[in-house]
Amino acid sequence: MPKLVDLDDDELVILLASRFDLNQGGHFYWYTCEFVKVLQIHHPNYLVISDELKTKSTPDFIDDRWYFLRDFSLWGNDVGLKSPRALTSRLKYIFKEFKKDQRITVISFESSFSLIAALLTLQQFYPALRVSINLLDHGFWSRLFNSKVFVFELLVRNFKKVLKSRSQSFKLLHPSISQVKNFGELIGQKVYLVRHISAFSNNYHTPLTMNPNEVTLLILPWSVDLDYIIDFMNSYSTKIGLTFKVHIHFKNENDLSYFFKNLDFGLVKKIDYSVGVLSAEEYIAQFKRVDIAWIPYSDFYHQTTGSGRAFDCLALGCPLIIDEKSDLAQMVADFPLIWPYSTADTSSIIDFLELIGNEKKDSKKYFEKRLILEMKGAEFFNGIKGIDSFLEPFDNNSTIQDRTLGKLDISALDVLYYTGFFYQRVNSTLKKFRKILAH
Repeated sequence: MPKLVDLDDDELVILLASRFDLNQGGHFYWYTCEFVKVLQIHHPNYLVISDELKTKSTPDFIDDRWYFLRDFSLWGNDVGLKSPRALTSRLKYIFKEFKKDQRITVISFESSFSLIAALLTLQQFYPALRVSINLLDHGFWSRLFNSKVFVFELLVRNFKKVLKSRSQSFKLLHPSISQVKNFGELIGQKVYLVRHISAFSNNYHTPLTMNPNEVTLLILPWSVDLDYIIDFMNSYSTKIGLTFKVHIHFKNENDLSYFFKNLDFGLVKKIDYSVGVLSAEEYIAQFKRVDIAWIPYSDFYHQTTGSGRAFDCLALGCPLIIDEKSDLAQMVADFPLIWPYSTADTSSIIDFLELIGNEKKDSKKYFEKRLILEMKGAEFFNGIKGIDSFLEPFDNNSTIQDRTLGKLDISALDVLYYTGFFYQRVNSTLKKFRKILAH
C-alpha cells in the first residue's frame, strides 16, 4: 500500500479544495490547511486548486503552488451547481502545462457528481492521471445510486459502469466505517475508507484553563439538533448554573436566534455561548477551558460520517459524550474519558457530568487522563494518515500501460447531471411547499 513518503519526487499531487474558504475558517478551511502542512513537509511537489479567497489578506501557507479557480465551490457537493463540461474546460486550462504522460495524483475530500464526471473526462486526455475522491455527502450519493426512477436509473447504471471500468486509476472513498462496505455493494466495486483528520493534532500541551471547582459542559449542535437540545435544557433547568454550567457554540446567527426564542425564558441568562467562525486560538481555548463536550448526533448523516468538531475535540484532549450508535463511538472505544450514550435517554448525560466532577477530585490523575486522550486523539486524527488513506488504494506496481480507460460517454454524464440538477431543484421546492402547508 503506497504512502505519501513513497511517491517519486517528480509525481505531482493535486489537492482539490472546492470548499476551502467557503465558511472562512470552518472545518474545510482548517482541513485544507492541515493537508498543505503535510505536503509541504513530506511531498513539496504539489498544487492546490481552490475557489478564490473571500478575505483581503493572503494566509502565510499560500504560495505559488496554489491555483484559484473562480466559483470552484459550485462543484463542491451534491450534484454540483455547474455542469461537468464547464469544469472540464477550466481544468484542461490548468493542465495544459503538464505533459500527457506526467504522473499526477488528484485527491479530493469533498466531491460532487459534476466534479467526478469532469475528472473522468480529464483522464481521457491525461492517461497517467490517478484520482482518489471521497464520497463525503452520504445522503446525496446514497439517493443517487439507489434511484429507482426508470430513465434516471439507466443513466446511473451507465455511470457505475464507467466508474468500474476506471477502478484501477479512479478510486472511490467513503468516511463511514459502518457504511463503506454497503456503498461498495451499491456501486458494484470496492470503496475504500478515508481517514478522518484534525487540523489541531499538533497542539500538544496547550494548557488547560477550566475551573477546578465547577463542571462546564460544551455543547456543539447543528441546526437539526436544536429542538433536541432545547428539550434537554428545559428538562434539567434546575441543575443548570448550580450543578453544572453550559457553553454552547452555535454554527450561525439563525441557530442562535431560534434556540433562545424557544428556550424557557428563565434559562437564557444562565447560558454562555459563542457563535459562528472562531479564530484558531479561540477555537482551541474553547475545548481547553471546559470539562466535557457533547456533540448530539441526532441525524443519520452525522452518526455515520462524523464531525470535524468531534475530531478536533479529541485531538485537543477534551472528554466527549457521543452517541453510542455512531461510527465515532466505535472508532474511539479504547480512548479514556469517552462516554457513549443513548439519544433516547438524556438522563445519562447528567450522570456523566457527575462522573467528571468526581474525576476532577483527583486532579493529577484527571490531568493524566486528559493528556492520554490528547495523545491518542492527535495520533488517530493525524494529517499524514489522512493523506495516506487516499493513496493506499492504488497499486504502486501498476504502470500506465496496465490501466484500462473504459469508454466514456460524456453526453450521458451531462444528461445525468442535468436530470439530477432538475430533480434536486423540484424536490427542494416541494419540500418548501410542504413546510408552508404544514404551518
